[in-house]
Amino acid sequence: MDRKEAIRDKLKQLSPEQRAAVLEKIVHRKREAAKNELNQSYHLSQAQRRIWLASQISAQANAAYNISAAYSFHGGLDLVRLNRAWRLLLDTHEVLRSVISQQGDQLFQRPRDSNTWEITQRQLSGSKNFEKEVRSLAQSESAIPMDLGRDWLIRVIGCTTKTPKQEKAKSEKFGLIIIIHHIVCDGISIGRMISDLCKFYDLDSSDQRRYLPSLQYRNFVNADPLSNLSKERIYWKSILSSEPESLDALIDL
Repeated sequence: MDRKEAIRDKLKQLSPEQRAAVLEKIVHRKREAAKNELNQSYHLSQAQRRIWLASQISAQANAAYNISAAYSFHGGLDLVRLNRAWRLLLDTHEVLRSVISQQGDQLFQRPRDSNTWEITQRQLSGSKNFEKEVRSLAQSESAIPMDLGRDWLIRVIGCTTKTPKQEKAKSEKFGLIIIIHHIVCDGISIGRMISDLCKFYDLDSSDQRRYLPSLQYRNFVNADPLSNLSKERIYWKSILSSEPESLDALIDL
């Protein structure tokens, strides 16, 4: 009797409740293994390395890679539900919650837990041109550089305004400012991100679950042969480890 048949026979001897408990343990272990794998560091892509290098030039160069968007809503939004939706989005797309670290002469990105991420709340003056205030704040906030090794590389600001109680139901406004560093997102991906955010916002808390896409950005990086240049780096270090030999050549005088 081989191992598979022995396991099958043991499972047949278990009650339905015991088999369900065993299955639950197996699923839990697989989820934990997948989570541990996703939390591991991996190399930056070629494009990310270029952005990282350019961002080191100055704070202004760093902030130049901030992508910002501003939205205004009439009628308000549920901040608890919105914050929950953003966290679910970060859990789904690990690159959005990653930080960049330098180890020796190599660069890595590491996803971190989304539990500490929060929407920043701002209260605006409540002028008649609320949309203009939101756009102005987005412009000033997008000029602030991000520490690629420490900061959250996606910042979200929820803007509200003081409204008299008798007018609140009719004129409550809400502004949403999104600022993302280009090293973790590009313009094409923003559309997919907003689509997922809307889907997660509509979920009830009891219906929430992990939406893990079939592919993560790490899959693209790992499939790129130029993302990990360790062998090439070792080769060129060995070639350039000593001074080049002098060349005795005739010199035209």
